[in-house]
Amino acid sequence: MPATNFTSAFPKTGYLGIKRILDDNKVDYLSKTIIQASDLKDNLENQGINCNNSTIVSTDAEDFYPSVRLKLVRKAVYHFSKNLPEEDQITIEHCLDLIKFGMQSTLLTFVDKCYEHDGDRDPEEKGLTIGGYESAWLADLVGAYILDNTKSHFRKTKCYGLCIDDGIAVFNNKLSYDDMLKWRTKFQNSVNRLAGGNYLQFTCSVWLDKSRRELPTEQNDPKMSIETGNFFPHLDTELVWASNRNLQFRVHLKPNQQLKYLNADSIHTKACFKAMPSGVYKRLSKLTTIRHGNKQEPTTRQNLPTTLPSSTTCRTSHQKSPNID
Repeated sequence: MPATNFTSAFPKTGYLGIKRILDDNKVDYLSKTIIQASDLKDNLENQGINCNNSTIVSTDAEDFYPSVRLKLVRKAVYHFSKNLPEEDQITIEHCLDLIKFGMQSTLLTFVDKCYEHDGDRDPEEKGLTIGGYESAWLADLVGAYILDNTKSHFRKTKCYGLCIDDGIAVFNNKLSYDDMLKWRTKFQNSVNRLAGGNYLQFTCSVWLDKSRRELPTEQNDPKMSIETGNFFPHLDTELVWASNRNLQFRVHLKPNQQLKYLNADSIHTKACFKAMPSGVYKRLSKLTTIRHGNKQEPTTRQNLPTTLPSSTTCRTSHQKSPNID
């Protein structure tokens, strides 16, 4: 949807009002929200995770934005604002009215024609729009609401969290595919109860060692998948079992991926172009396990040029760098 059309101003105002009230009252609604991949790496790096004492799984919410319906947004907002002063709760109610008006009046443009988002469906059943000002923050709030009310499913974990629709959990001990299948079923049932329906579905991918005897001969649940490779991709990182079986990290790139930052004819100053490689290097280092052996290892210059005065793209090959023990 075009983020600048008239009706989109109402939910934008509504979500900013709710966010301001929660922030002013110091409500911790982001305790299990993963802001970026480097934060996840920092959280996991010093927890003594190895192949013998942990099982790592990732979750993914299918069609997350459209599946986050207004009635679920309302539940999430009420959950985190339930202890606030009455005056703030009244203001939040007005903000929710603005969000409702915007969501039920969202116009989609296609081939020079306008269409109403989700037609004449009940506004409480309409989902967030991809591209809406309010969508990302409200989706994060719903994710936080779900995790805050499903803590019992994560009691035996070292770490868990959600980044928009991508979740991760590190379970204690080595668990089997069947163990994780039972876990996903119970977790999904809890999500259904919170949502008041089965419209928000989570898939689950479990990383299992090839040598484990408990691998199933065939997968019988379309919502479950198994990863048995040498690494486990999540967000912008790859989780890797090092030679000592400890968990380490390196940068994840999709095959033939090209990272584009600025157009060659951008009006940005030369200083901005010159600063980009330095910023990229810092980001790569934050996503990589730093050891004594690779601390001074130079980045391959053919992958990341030192200056980008006339290039539109910073090209990187599907290469793992720096090296992992």
